[in-house]
Amino acid sequence: MPDIVPTRSAFLELRDERGGMREGYRFLDEKRLVLAGEIVERLDAYAAAKKDFERLQKEAVQALRTAVEQHGLAELTFYPAQHPINAKVRTDSRNILGVMATSAELSTGRTETEPAVFASPPADACRQCFQ
Repeated sequence: MPDIVPTRSAFLELRDERGGMREGYRFLDEKRLVLAGEIVERLDAYAAAKKDFERLQKEAVQALRTAVEQHGLAELTFYPAQHPINAKVRTDSRNILGVMATSAELSTGRTETEPAVFASPPADACRQCFQ
């Protein structure tokens, strides 16, 4: 650091610089709080989606057990799957104080179903759960 001559103008210059540093610190602190809030919101959404997924997974496993008990695994493997028509991934990007936050959502639209040879309510319920 160069030697600073202790003059009134040097004092005023350093005071202005210190004020700018404080203002920058306050801005960064506000930005940190906004980003932390966004992270907490996204973590809450993730936790809710994970809980919903786990519930649906349990339902699907139970439906699979029921269908396998009625049809057997060999017969159930020939049960046709439903194929989504016009499935699309929609992305959304937001700029949060200079940080890009992107989210994605899958929409499957309607489905196309081939007729089943061994049709039954348990097999249909199993297919619906896994879809």
